[in-house]
Parts: sequence; structure tokens; C-alpha cells
Amino acid sequence: MGLQLVRVPGSATNMSNWDAYDEFGNSADLDGKRRTLANNVTTCISKGVDSGRFSNTSAVDAASECGWAPNPDGLDSAIEWQLFTGESGLPVSKMRAENYLPDPTYGDFGADDFFFKNQDPLGYSTVIHAVADGALDGGAKALDKGRLVLGAEVDRIELECDYVTVRSKDGRSWHSLHVISTLPLGVLQRRPEIFTPPMLTGQREALGRISMSNYTKIHAQWDEVWWNASVYKWVQANDGFNGGTLPSVRNLAHASVLPSSRTLLFDLGDPQASEWEQLDDDAAKAKLVAELQRVHPGKAIPLPSAFHMTRHSIDPLSYGAYSDWGDSTAEDHLRAGMPLSAPTPPASGQFPPRACPPRVWLSGEALCPRYNGFVHGGLISGRRDATRVLAALGVNGSFAANDGCDMTLGRDQMKRGRAVLRWRASFAR
Repeated sequence: MGLQLVRVPGSATNMSNWDAYDEFGNSADLDGKRRTLANNVTTCISKGVDSGRFSNTSAVDAASECGWAPNPDGLDSAIEWQLFTGESGLPVSKMRAENYLPDPTYGDFGADDFFFKNQDPLGYSTVIHAVADGALDGGAKALDKGRLVLGAEVDRIELECDYVTVRSKDGRSWHSLHVISTLPLGVLQRRPEIFTPPMLTGQREALGRISMSNYTKIHAQWDEVWWNASVYKWVQANDGFNGGTLPSVRNLAHASVLPSSRTLLFDLGDPQASEWEQLDDDAAKAKLVAELQRVHPGKAIPLPSAFHMTRHSIDPLSYGAYSDWGDSTAEDHLRAGMPLSAPTPPASGQFPPRACPPRVWLSGEALCPRYNGFVHGGLISGRRDATRVLAALGVNGSFAANDGCDMTLGRDQMKRGRAVLRWRASFAR
């Protein structure tokens, strides 16, 4: 596939990979004891969940039982942010221990993260192009034949017993026997009326209990590197709820990443993410420099020469970055992902009345509970539902009761999932 990857040993939550700075920009936790304790806490939570010790326990309580007692100096708040919010996008107060650890992705595909650093105009779409290679007859010519329609914002999906009609905002419509919907969880939650007839109440409520995380990334480039370019990433002590304003910083100018980039990457979870997203770029740049100047008082930090900030939560095509379990249960995920059918039509001489078959299959990372929140969750769920549609059409027999998204599968049953995807690029979530 030609991916250029930087290995992150033990994932982004492995605090051994992180340097630490105090609220004045000086090196902190010099003996590494706080970061070592943090690693031990995550190991303890994982083992406690596996043993049943932390069944129906909040992540805060589980961390406390495992020995985590944050110091009030601001550094532990940043470490805690990286351990919990840095992976999920949610404040730790909204997380349950069993929904946090152990993460099946790391058990099934390996313990490490990989930072995707290809410098290509396609960006991360390089991956999509590689996965889709050969899927359309004639490649790009398929666009001209109408098999792939771009730039059509779907406004309504109407179910009949024998077919589905998809309508776009510009007035166009398409008819099909089946539809695989990959609408993001945030859209399903905000716009349940997109389906006619509407989803059943129980399914809508289950969707509402799954969290749609907001995870904002700020890329800022300067004309000159003003920070220590030999440090790859660090947690930064500062005041404020849930890690403060800028708890996590990654140095993309590091020798192992993109040494000539002169760029820093800042991660933000809620509530900070949503607050920053309300700012325009000029206001956000000014706030960024003010915050950096506050925690690096010995530096003269100019405005960045280039700037990009994601705004997932206010994007009407997503309303969030990716899904997370939050307080939801396995039953919620099962109900939320049920395929949609039209109501049984009134009997017209047929007894018993003919039940309408499933016509709309809900897919995407949020509805792949084993791997939700990850790119491979979206890919595996899509292949799962394509198989189900083929089965409904009488092609390739029937699909297995268990699929790659099933939370009950053991690692020895995941060979198909490993064959589907042997890489991960978790920073692109």
C-alpha cells in the first residue's frame, strides 16, 4: 500500500513514550514515577475488567482503586487526560472501566500505534484508494457511467416493502433493492427523520446512548522551530478541567516524523474541543499563541505561518469525530445496528401477511462494536453488510451469525479480521 508509518510502541496511552513539562515549560517528572504509575494503573484496570472486578465501575473509581491519586500540580491532570481522553475523546468522568480497557483492537492487531506520515495530495485518502482498488469496473470511467455518484448530500431514505428510494437535497433520487448506510453516528443521532418510516423508538434510544466523541486536532506551522525539536511528544501541565487547555503536544518536526515540517500537533477532547471549534482561525491562532506563551514564559512565540483545525462537531456531515462506548452497553450496540425494514403491509388476501425484509443496513465504525472508533471498524463493518446484502440477494449463500465486529469473538476467531487489515493508523481516527 506504500504507507509511511512511524511506530508508537504500546499505543498513545503508553506514558513511557511521553516527555513531561511543568506549567512553566520546564522538564517535569524527572524520575518518571508519575508516568510509570499511570502505566501501572492502565494495566491494573485492564486486568480488573478481565477478572470481573470492575464490572459496572466508572473509569474514575477503577483508576482510584488501582492507586491513581492525582497531585494538584496540573501535571497529573495532563497525564490523566492522555490516558483516558487522549484515546476516547471523552472526559474520564463519562467513561466506564469495562468500556475503556482492554481494547480489542490492540489485542487483535498488536499493541502499537502507527503514525501515518505520507506527504501526498490525497492525504489519508491514499488508504481509501488502495482499499477500493479494483472495486469499480473501469476505474475512474465508472464515475462517467454513474456507478459512483459524488457530491450528492442525502436528505431522505424512504423504505418500501420491495425497494428503497434515496433522495438528495438537490432533488435527485435513486431506487435500489438494498441500501448500506454509513451515515456517522452523530448524523443518525441528530437527524433520525432522515429515514421514512422512522426508526423504532428503542433503536433511536440505543443510538443515543452511544457516545459520539469530539476530538479536535490543531496543526500549527512556524517559520522557525522555537521548541525542543529532539522531543517527540509531551504532556503539558496547566490549569483547568479535564487536562486544561493544551495537555497533549506532538512534535511533527521530530527526526522520526517530518523533520522539515516545523509543525506541532495539538489534541483536544471535550469540553475544550467544542470550545475551540467555535473560534475562527484568526481567533484560534491568537488563543493558541497566548496559551503557549503562558506555559513557555521564557520563549517569544510568534503567530504560526500556517494553521489548520478540525471542526468535526459542527460539521453537519458528521456531528463529531468518531464513536465511543461511553456509558453504552453491548445490548445498545446490538439494537442500534439492527437493519431497517418497512412496516408489514396490510394483508391483501395473503395469510399470514408477508413481512417486509430488511432493506437498509446500518454500517460504519460506530456500528462495529468490537472496533468502533477506528478506521478498520468502518472497513470490516462495510464488508460485513455487503456480505449480508449478497446473502439477501441469494448470492454467496448466507452470512455467518458471528462477524468481525462481534464483541464475543475470541482472538483465535479473528483470523479473517487480520486478513482484512494488518495495519492500523490510529491517529487518523
